[in-house]
Amino acid sequence: MKDVSKLLQSIVDLKLNFYKQEPFAKIYFNKLQSDTLMSMSKIVVRAGIGLGLAYLFIKYRNYLERCDHDKACDNIVNTLRQHCGDYKVLGFDCEWVSVGRSRKAVALLQLASPNGFCGLFHLCHMDHIPKSLKNLLEDKEIIKVGVDPAGDAQKLQEDYGIYVASTFDIRYLAVMIGCKPLGLEKLSRLVLNVDLIKPWHISASNWEDKKLNDAQIEYAANDAFAGIEIFKHLSNELLFTNVDFVRIKCEIKDLVGYPFIENFAQKKSVNLPRELLLSGCNICRLQAPNGELLCELSSSKAEWYLEEGLGTKVLSKPFTVRLNKEPACKELGYRAPHLNECAICCGRDAFVLKTIVPMEYRKHFPVLTQFHSCGDVKLVCVKCDRLSDIFDVQIHNALSLM
Repeated sequence: MKDVSKLLQSIVDLKLNFYKQEPFAKIYFNKLQSDTLMSMSKIVVRAGIGLGLAYLFIKYRNYLERCDHDKACDNIVNTLRQHCGDYKVLGFDCEWVSVGRSRKAVALLQLASPNGFCGLFHLCHMDHIPKSLKNLLEDKEIIKVGVDPAGDAQKLQEDYGIYVASTFDIRYLAVMIGCKPLGLEKLSRLVLNVDLIKPWHISASNWEDKKLNDAQIEYAANDAFAGIEIFKHLSNELLFTNVDFVRIKCEIKDLVGYPFIENFAQKKSVNLPRELLLSGCNICRLQAPNGELLCELSSSKAEWYLEEGLGTKVLSKPFTVRLNKEPACKELGYRAPHLNECAICCGRDAFVLKTIVPMEYRKHFPVLTQFHSCGDVKLVCVKCDRLSDIFDVQIHNALSLM
């Protein structure tokens, strides 16, 4: 613990110089008459409880505010909106009390801004949900991020009739850059290099207490802070540049509002290597006996026609095979030339071969079309391939329910 304290104190000293000695760890409590400045030594002492939160407190001039009435709620919402002026993202999480296998209504709502401000809304002690908070949650332009935010949004809808717009599960972003879709604690360790301590006795504590203790407050704020920090870091990796909200919003717009598919990691590992084509695909051509272009195909498939004696090589560049007999099935759509670019985003960096119609569905097609699938194989970039894998599982699940 002494080593941790020394390390944190060193970081604190560096950050204090950076911020020109400005206080940045205020905590507000609605029962207090005046603001209380949390000393840095107190953060170090609490490092054993929440090292991740200590890290986040150190990184920003963070403010944590809790409310259970309209006026305080309006002030917090206004601050959150101000912080979302250019970067319209909020860390989003909820806490509730579980009794056996059932749960009570959501007790606490946490929202964290990109600037490090966190608001805790004690919903279970509010006579009604303030309009300002409802409007913030319903704002489609502000993305609410976390792990399973759609599930938390559903709970708020069921318990309080609150509609939460534009939720986004950060695990999708992890998949898009090639990481495993881990939980918040493991993603925090992997992405932020922060140990997000989540003791069971705190997670299962009474969130409906009128006065939450310090450990509960830190635990709750941790989740919201970590959610938005992970989002920012993963966005940075996805775009290979400083975080640009307009660009990242375009990248994830098709996944906003979708719950994460829990069995996605089991159905398909995103880390499985696939044939990577760095300079485009080595496309070969297949001709009918009269020289008519039938389709373009891979070199391995073209070699197969030669090995089986089904055709002869007529050109080397581009590698062209002419069939000895007319094919049983001709599809004009297969004649479209393949370009050395991603079929989705038109990128030209690196490609993988993407099968559009999975074999598990192709077996239900007419017999002739089962063997002529070259038109269903497209070149896509690595990023679009991972994103399309997500939608493949969504479509698979939807079809399985029909």
